[in-house]
Amino acid sequence: MNLKIKGIELEAFRAYKERQFFNFTDKQGEVANLIVLYAPNGYGKTSFYDAVEWLFTGKINRISNNSVVKNTADSEQGNILKNINSEKKVGRVKVITENDYVFEKITKELGKFGRKSDYSEGDITFRSSIFNDYDLSTFSTKYILGQDKIDSFLRFSNPRERFDTLSNFWDESNDSTLYKTILSLHRESEKEIKYINNSIEEVDNEIKNLVMRPNIIKEVNEQVKKLNNLALKNKKLKNLEQANSEDFISKLINFRSDIQNMEAKNEEELTNYDYLLRKFDLVNEKKRSILEMNKELEHLSSVLAKYTKTNENEERNKIILVEIHNQNKRLSNYRFLQKNHEKYTAIYKQLKEIEKANYKIVQHISNLKIQVADYTHLKKDLSNQLNTAQQEKEILQNDFKDLDTNFSLYKNLIDRKGKNNRKITKLSNIIEKRNQKVKILNRTKEKYEALSNYKLQSIINESLEEEDILKYTQKLKNKTRHLDIKKEELELLEKEYIEFGKLNDDLNKIIKHGKKIIQETRTSSCPLCNKKYDNYSDLVKKVNQNINDTFGLEKITKKINLLKEEITLIESEISEIFQMFQGHLSNKITALSKRIAKNDTQNSLNRLLMGKLNNSQENTNLKIKEINTFFGRLKVDIHNRDVDSLDGIKVKLKEELKNYDQVTNANKKQLKVYENKLEELDLQISNSEKQIVTNNNTKREIKNDPVIEEVNQKLNELNIDYDLKFINEEISDIKKEITKFLIIKDKLDKENEILVEELKGYDKTEVLDNQQSLLQSVKDCEGIINEYNKVYTKRFPSQSVEREVIESEYNRVLNHKEKIDKGFNILGILDQYNNYIENNILLKEKESKKEKLESKLSKLVTANDELSNIKDAIVKSIEEKINSAFNLDSINSVYQRIDPHPDFNNIKFESDLTKDKPELHIKTLNEKDVLAPILYFSSAQVNILSLSIFLARSLIKDNSGVDSIFMDDPIQHLDNLNILSFIDLLRTITTDLNKQIIISTHNENFYKLIKRKMDPNYTSSKFIELESFGKVKV
Repeated sequence: MNLKIKGIELEAFRAYKERQFFNFTDKQGEVANLIVLYAPNGYGKTSFYDAVEWLFTGKINRISNNSVVKNTADSEQGNILKNINSEKKVGRVKVITENDYVFEKITKELGKFGRKSDYSEGDITFRSSIFNDYDLSTFSTKYILGQDKIDSFLRFSNPRERFDTLSNFWDESNDSTLYKTILSLHRESEKEIKYINNSIEEVDNEIKNLVMRPNIIKEVNEQVKKLNNLALKNKKLKNLEQANSEDFISKLINFRSDIQNMEAKNEEELTNYDYLLRKFDLVNEKKRSILEMNKELEHLSSVLAKYTKTNENEERNKIILVEIHNQNKRLSNYRFLQKNHEKYTAIYKQLKEIEKANYKIVQHISNLKIQVADYTHLKKDLSNQLNTAQQEKEILQNDFKDLDTNFSLYKNLIDRKGKNNRKITKLSNIIEKRNQKVKILNRTKEKYEALSNYKLQSIINESLEEEDILKYTQKLKNKTRHLDIKKEELELLEKEYIEFGKLNDDLNKIIKHGKKIIQETRTSSCPLCNKKYDNYSDLVKKVNQNINDTFGLEKITKKINLLKEEITLIESEISEIFQMFQGHLSNKITALSKRIAKNDTQNSLNRLLMGKLNNSQENTNLKIKEINTFFGRLKVDIHNRDVDSLDGIKVKLKEELKNYDQVTNANKKQLKVYENKLEELDLQISNSEKQIVTNNNTKREIKNDPVIEEVNQKLNELNIDYDLKFINEEISDIKKEITKFLIIKDKLDKENEILVEELKGYDKTEVLDNQQSLLQSVKDCEGIINEYNKVYTKRFPSQSVEREVIESEYNRVLNHKEKIDKGFNILGILDQYNNYIENNILLKEKESKKEKLESKLSKLVTANDELSNIKDAIVKSIEEKINSAFNLDSINSVYQRIDPHPDFNNIKFESDLTKDKPELHIKTLNEKDVLAPILYFSSAQVNILSLSIFLARSLIKDNSGVDSIFMDDPIQHLDNLNILSFIDLLRTITTDLNKQIIISTHNENFYKLIKRKMDPNYTSSKFIELESFGKVKV
């Protein structure tokens, strides 16, 4: 089911700053088939079409498909879709269709997620589910004719562009792209086939030049024999053959590599044995020298050890002297402590007594402060009681003052609450009744909607009771029964016609055969019935009269045609009644929708009123609660009180206020007592703190005594507490330690005297120099020996040999070197034959390459044939689709209705799919000539042709979802006669074909003319004007 548009709403989109609603319903409230939008240029007509296109497709083709405009839009950062003067963050477009389906979308918000431009698909805020079933992607191409597309069907720079652009009308499965791909593959395939054929020819020529002569193989094998005779390797090199050239070269390369390795190894052996012979005597001499030098080194090491021992003893003596000095110092400190013991003890005792007195004073101060804290707490509690009593007194005074007012307000609030409850109950009943009514209306509406989707036969078979529907269904049943009767009559006549027709044909054959006999024999007797006639001519005349319609077939044919006409008329009447029935259902549905909407509106107002009453009731309950709290504080049951009973409450309140005054005076007297006691305690604390200061000063003077200071200093240095017993023990231990150190020192002095005597006659520096010189000589000798041993162990790893053995090995290696040199000479001769052998290898490669090329060629030829068949099938498919998409009968019908060119009034489409890129030619023709319209037509005639192509395509039914055609100012180049014809065409499309067209114009004369010709009082039309930039005239 395709839908017509009921209205379009724009807000903050392109030219439309404020919310504007384009209402497409006519005076009867039905969706109009023709909508004409009038406004001078620059008022926002194009923005209106931009909005529709963007909503359904997510883009605006006049921006996206024009590279210059698209690049400008991409570089122009900012709002392109949203109105730049609107305070709204986003632009909005909303379409409402018949049956109130809605599709609404907003633009992207600028700046959000770093967005620099709002030109994009936008965000869908609401879309009725019915739109999910429709394909809206080609809506712009098929159903919107903008100013930029009025003549774009013809004014392309070449037929290729025309083919590419118009393929949107027919190429849903992208056949043109497939065709271009297949065409490209086919051409590339042909190029590759040609290239492979040339390559095969080149390889054939190369093969002819690579065949090797037989005597070359013989010469090579002679050299191979010489090489094998040298016996350089265990395995022999195989002879060269025609079939093993590549293997021979590989083996020869390996052979050369092996001999090269052999040569390197031989050179290394020869060098090693030569070195061993030259250094043999020198190495043996160095070994003897090392033995002698090691004996001298042992003696020198013994002398140096005595020098080291002497130095060690001297160092130990120095350490012992330092220790003796330290122990004497400690001994002096301990003796000072021992000497001042009595004086230090007396002073220390005096300091302890002062500290004890201070401790007692601090305890006394602490007790006084506890009393201060207690009295302070009592004073604070009493002050808080006074403040609380004052506040309670003030509250009581205010309550006394508000007593009458709150009592009166309470009675009024209870009254108001009762009235509101009654109103709310009444409104709730009204809303419930209306809801029940809406449910009934909705069920009825759903029933009518279900009936509107029924097929004709289902309606006839359905048992219906509604009187307004029965009159239609009864007519449909009667007409259908009548139609069935007529169809049965027609079927019988057609069977009769067929049977008589066969007999008539057979009889005519017999009569014609009899006529032939009469003509040949010139007889006057009938050969069929033997009847006699006056003469031959009368007989022939009678026979001619009986030929053709012996059984009255013409009368039967007339009856059949009359019956068919009558059946067509009945079917037309049935269709008309069914359409009237559908219209009646639509009117009923609309009326029911209005009644439902009205009831919903009234219910919404009632709910709003009930909400206000509920809010008022909540406020009343809050105030009642506050008053109940007020009287509850006074311990009064307000529900059972009257005005007179308040006097007793007032007397009670006055007595409570008098009691508050008496309690307050008593508390103030007690507060004064607490304050006096606190002053007395503060004085005692102050005197005690002064005594502590006096004691501390005395203590400081005692501590400043020089003896005390020095004793404390000595104790710190020794890191001990004052303990006389410990001090005496330490003095004894230190004396013993000093004696011990003196004994060790004496022993070391005696040992050094002996060592000095033994070292007489030696100079330490000279001894060290001799030692270093001998060590270096030993190292040099060992270096020569080690270097020699590296080579020696390499050649004789596990045995000791004499000079003669080394000379024998040297001669063996020298003989092997001569064989290797001969082998290299032979290999040099074989190298001269490499080109011939390599050509033989290349010959095989070329033959293999030729086989691969021939195999590839075979596959390519097969594939190319298949591509050719596919290409032909696609060409046929594309031509059929073009003919189907561009219905020439429809185009020519529309074209001729608008009264175009006087002679060339037929349109033809010709596709050319033989070139690299497909082309589409549009031609106009008469009985003699064919022309390209763009070259010979006027602007008006080109415009008419463009309109014809667009309208013919737009009138084809498909599943696009929206049954509306949009045209932006399409009559710019039309003359008056063309305009009248165009208006008549619009009437036919909107009335007879029941299509919806939305058209805009800047031409005021055209607007008035079409408004007069398509009067909204008598046609399904609506006329809208823009009174200023982006504003609909109300």
